[in-house]
Order: sequence, then structure tokens, then C-alpha cells
Amino acid sequence: MIKRLNNNNLEVAGLIQNIFHHSYAVEAELIKVNDFPPLKRTLGSYQNSENLFFGYFKNEKLAGVIELELLENFIDINSLVVHPNFFRLGIAGALLDFVLDNYKFYSFKVETAAKNKPAVELYYKFGFNPINYFETDCGIKKVAFERFSVK
Repeated sequence: MIKRLNNNNLEVAGLIQNIFHHSYAVEAELIKVNDFPPLKRTLGSYQNSENLFFGYFKNEKLAGVIELELLENFIDINSLVVHPNFFRLGIAGALLDFVLDNYKFYSFKVETAAKNKPAVELYYKFGFNPINYFETDCGIKKVAFERFSVK
């Protein structure tokens, strides 16, 4: 089941932060970086964010979260994370399906580490195309993807 999360609630923000931390710890290991900025995100940044958060619940446990920034003519998928206990169960795909089905904007954009093979493969599978390759200030090579709405 997917539902909107009230990230302004301190307890909910803590649940969101917990999933982000566990998922990003695995990604940092996967891409072999020690200094991974997403792991430094504070509880307050989740609680005070104006972005939309949707959660995937499995057996009443929050298993995955997608964070969306609604912009004028596109949606920026700021984050898509799944708790490691729930990897390989189709949760990231279900969250992407939910967004693509429920938000009819001009396009959807997302970035990920170029070495994050599971994420890169997921975005290709869902019809995203690479539009830019770049390196962050901390040396992480990233790829930006875009997918246009099917009208």
C-alpha cells in the first residue's frame, strides 16, 4: 500500500530519515565512497521539507519512500529509497508506477550515481533516458535521467 506521508510530523520524519539512512548507507558502499552527502541529511530537513513524500508499506511497516519536488512543468524525483530488508521486492518500481500514474506533468527528472547499477537499470526499465553525466563537488559521478509523460 502506498500513501502520502506527513513529513512535518516528528515521528514520521524520523521513520523517513531511518529508511533514507539505511538505503543510502548501502548505496555509499555500492559506489565505494566514504563521504556521501545524503547520509548527512538532518531530521529537520525531512520535517521542514516542502517536498511530497509517499511511503510504501509492507505488513504495516514503512519499506520504501519516494520524495517529489513539484515544479512548474516537471516533477523532480529527489529521492527513491527502499530499506535494505525489503530490497528486490519491486517496491521501488511500485513507487515509480504510482508517481507516473498519478502525476501528469510535462516530464519527470531524477539523478543517481552512475555506479548505482540497480537504480540506473530501474530508470531505464521505466523509460527514463540519460540527459546528462556530471561529477559532484565530492567526486561522485552521476547521471541525470528524464522521462516525458505519455499522453
